[in-house]
Amino acid sequence: MQNGGTISVKRYTKQMLMAILLVAYAVLFNIYGRYAAPLFLNKLFNFVRTFAYMGLFAVWGVSVSRRVMQSEARRLLIGISVLMVFWLGVREFKFRFVLNPVVLRHLWYCYYVPILMIPTLVLLVTMTLHRSERWRLPGWTWLLYFPPMILIVLVMTNDLHQWGFVFPQGSAWSEREYAYGPVIYLTMGWDLLCSGAALLMMFIKCRVPKSKKRIWLPAVLVGLFMGYVVLYAVDMPIVRRIGWDMAVSQCLLFAACLESCIVCGLIPSNTRYYDFFHAIRDISMQIMDNDYNTYYSSGKAEPIACAYLKAAEQDSVMLPMGRLLRNMPIRGGHAVWTEDISALLQIRNTLEERQEELSERQSLLRLEYEKEKNHRTVTEQNRLYDLLQDQTQSQLDRIEALACDYRCAVSEWERRRILTYIVVLGTFVKRRKDFVLLSEASQGISVSHLRDAFAESFHALSLLNIRGGYLIDIGSISLSDRSISLAYDFFEDVLETVLDKVNAVNVRVAEVNGTARINMMTDCPPDTAILAAKYPRVRVICDDDGAEAILPLMTEGGTAV
Repeated sequence: MQNGGTISVKRYTKQMLMAILLVAYAVLFNIYGRYAAPLFLNKLFNFVRTFAYMGLFAVWGVSVSRRVMQSEARRLLIGISVLMVFWLGVREFKFRFVLNPVVLRHLWYCYYVPILMIPTLVLLVTMTLHRSERWRLPGWTWLLYFPPMILIVLVMTNDLHQWGFVFPQGSAWSEREYAYGPVIYLTMGWDLLCSGAALLMMFIKCRVPKSKKRIWLPAVLVGLFMGYVVLYAVDMPIVRRIGWDMAVSQCLLFAACLESCIVCGLIPSNTRYYDFFHAIRDISMQIMDNDYNTYYSSGKAEPIACAYLKAAEQDSVMLPMGRLLRNMPIRGGHAVWTEDISALLQIRNTLEERQEELSERQSLLRLEYEKEKNHRTVTEQNRLYDLLQDQTQSQLDRIEALACDYRCAVSEWERRRILTYIVVLGTFVKRRKDFVLLSEASQGISVSHLRDAFAESFHALSLLNIRGGYLIDIGSISLSDRSISLAYDFFEDVLETVLDKVNAVNVRVAEVNGTARINMMTDCPPDTAILAAKYPRVRVICDDDGAEAILPLMTEGGTAV
């Protein structure tokens, strides 16, 4: 761990020293070329110096693209490095290869593209501080591009209005003799506004541990830039003498400011692996190359056989002592770590034992349930059987007696008559059992069921040459299951008392004065004593034409009798 971390720190320190030395050499070349070198050496030194700066900013942009993790910040920083290289490239092209004064002037105007856009992008970078890697700038931030774009258009069209640079009348329009117009002051104001807002955002979002002690570094650099812009605008001689190259000075200040934000941790980067792994104490984690050579490792990391590491590329590998090995590919190598799942394994074993125990108990409960179900089924079947027997026992007894008479009968007519009686009684038994089953199944007995029962019974009576019919007219009255069963029972009981002598039977179930009742009309009187014993509310009216038995199916309150 220490070797890998030390190499990373040394490499970064070496890169910073090389950049500082490169800037120092460029400054020395500039001083020597301006004051001591011959003319051709001065041009050569300026050419080398410019390309050294362009290379420095290009390399910085490549370095930023590899180090910064926040995608939005990375895109903006790369854009800043491109603008820096563009600025120096345009300036070098202008000085070395162009002679036309109009082209020279417009290349000079092009300086204000990076002058306006770099501070704008720096402000947007500060908005990404302490955001997630996938975070995107909100849509309203596009409005920040409008002021610099308008100012750039005004500068590029300065020849039409001279609101940016005012040239004296009669002079050649060039950068040697001019005065600032309102557009240039607005440009400087925009740069100062973006820089001040960026500085404020840095202070507001400075929440990284220890970064509060280092925030002074980017703050000082932003302050230097703001002071440089103001002093350069008022044409202070010492600033012109020390920082006469505004392009290089501003680019260096911005690059140094943004790099200091990365160093302070304000802009998250992936170069602080040593600090990260040094802080890890309770996790076994390692960063390895493609050949599984360790570069970084936490304090708890242990050596792992290469065979296990390669096997973990496909799926997690279980190691001894309840450790789970995971291998995640990263660019240039692998991130390897182990998880202690011994407690989870113990819980799983406990759960498996409990599951086995519950499975056995479930089997026992299922057996008990099946036994109880069978017992309840048999009990319910016996109850229904007893209920059916109770409702139709007298008819069953009479059918049995008729069966004995049938075996003793001599004539065919008598046998046919006995069989017809059995059909009539069997029809009642069948329909009455249907009523019981419908009532027990909670389906309910409807009036249509009663109508079907009467129809089948009268069909059976026709075999005995008994005429008659039925009518059901109860209006809006709703009959209960008990009332419907009572009506059919009464019909059967009256019929059985006159079955041997009746020739015509009519039955009517109707509503009279709000009460449903059944009227049974026969051409011979029924046995009133039998009916009165079973139906206390029955009324039997006899005359010369026959008899009418009347039974209310509901009380005055609307309940079944």
